[in-house]
Amino acid sequence: MSTASVKVFTAGDHFAGDEKPAESQELLETLLNRAGYTKGYEWECRVDKLKHCSSESRPVRVVGYKNYGVMLRVKPNVHSTIDYQMTLYIPQGSGYSAKNLFEQLKANEKSVSRFIRQQNHEEKREEKLKEEPMENVIIPLAPFPKPVVEEPVVENNREECRPEFKTLQAVLKNGDKLRYVLQKIKVVNAFDFCRNKLQFVETLKHECKWDKEGHSKSAVGRVLTELVKFDYLMETVNDRDKLIGYSLTQKALSFIVEALPTPPVAAKKEEEKIDISVILINMRDKLRELSDVANKIAANNAERAELLRKVAQIDSENEDLSKIMGQNKECKEVLNKLSAIIAPLPLQGARCSD
Repeated sequence: MSTASVKVFTAGDHFAGDEKPAESQELLETLLNRAGYTKGYEWECRVDKLKHCSSESRPVRVVGYKNYGVMLRVKPNVHSTIDYQMTLYIPQGSGYSAKNLFEQLKANEKSVSRFIRQQNHEEKREEKLKEEPMENVIIPLAPFPKPVVEEPVVENNREECRPEFKTLQAVLKNGDKLRYVLQKIKVVNAFDFCRNKLQFVETLKHECKWDKEGHSKSAVGRVLTELVKFDYLMETVNDRDKLIGYSLTQKALSFIVEALPTPPVAAKKEEEKIDISVILINMRDKLRELSDVANKIAANNAERAELLRKVAQIDSENEDLSKIMGQNKECKEVLNKLSAIIAPLPLQGARCSD
């Protein structure tokens, strides 16, 4: 199946800067594919102006159209403070109507959310998994569990390791403070009962014991904003695109794991025996994922067979109707009369003999 390809260019050299118009190419291609424009045409989109936008602005907005194309406003990045006023030109020889193109894109603009890049990467991964034969799939095995060294003293000294927060400024510059805040945010996410940003801030404030130190909610909010800015947190939204909390990024999880104390290594390691049950447990999640893919393929094949059956049924009905019209005497008489009337009519400009 072919997909839309978009080439983004600027109207001049006055758009040079930190923002790159090419970042909006993926959003435009996704919008065209979801609107059904998947033929192999090469689309061109020109950046006309730069305009300010807010954090709540949608990534793509369709604002109007002219005979030669459609006008859009594209926000290329989640944290961008400007968006591009762009003109998407209709490809030559495509035969597309500007009005129909505008209506199709307008109907699908809300399907392009701020997390569309992550969704595209997951869809490409699923398509690659479908196309790859089962015998070529390499299932990674998790390392065998190592002996766990129990350290009950760590649990008792958890509160003693808490850094002092006389002020909430420059939390990112102190590794101990940053690690402590990220761990508490992980604990708050484990509760899974926050329904809005204010509730998340109050829960984190109570978990970090900042309420006893007299820190305000606005100060806690500034800490969360800085963590999002430096890619330690990612905003969590609900179905209505409303902010309800924050989740740790891979960078934050790696930072927490690096700080964990390494267990002491024994002087002599005994040879580890391979346990088949452990291997099966590690393969369980991958096998479930492959099973879901197989079920989806089977459902698509069943739907295709049903559509072919309906097409064959419609063709059979058309043949029956044609036979009925051929066998009906009244239809034959009407056709004969029409042919008798049309045949003797002289052509325009021809001479009639007396």
